[in-house]
Amino acid sequence: MICPACANGETQVTDSRPWNGMIKRRRRCPVCGFRMGTVEVPRELIDELPELLQGLLDANAKTASLLTALDNVHGDIAKRMRPLDVIRTVTYDGSKKNGLESDAPGPAREPGRRTEEA
Repeated sequence: MICPACANGETQVTDSRPWNGMIKRRRRCPVCGFRMGTVEVPRELIDELPELLQGLLDANAKTASLLTALDNVHGDIAKRMRPLDVIRTVTYDGSKKNGLESDAPGPAREPGRRTEEA
C-alpha cells in the first residue's frame, strides 16, 4: 500500500482485526511514520454496492419530496394565518389597556387574574 503522506510504496500492518464481516487494519509508514486505517471488504459486498447506492438515492429522493411537501404545507398555513389581534389585558391594578402584555419585570401576577380578548 502506498503511503498517502510521502508516497512510499511499502507500509507495515500494525494491527488487524475482523469487523462486521470485513477486516480492519492499522498501518504505519516506516519512512515518515504516518499512520492510517484500511478496511478490506469482501467481494460479495462490493457486488451489492450498486443496489445499496440505488436504495440510498431512492430514499434521498423520497426525503426531498417529503421536505418539499412539508414546505408547501407550511406556506399554505402561513397564508391562512391572520395577523395577531390586539389583546385587551387586565392589568395588576384591575384597569384595562390595549396591547400585548410585556415581559418587563413587574409585580408577580396574582393567582386568578385573567386576560380578556377584545
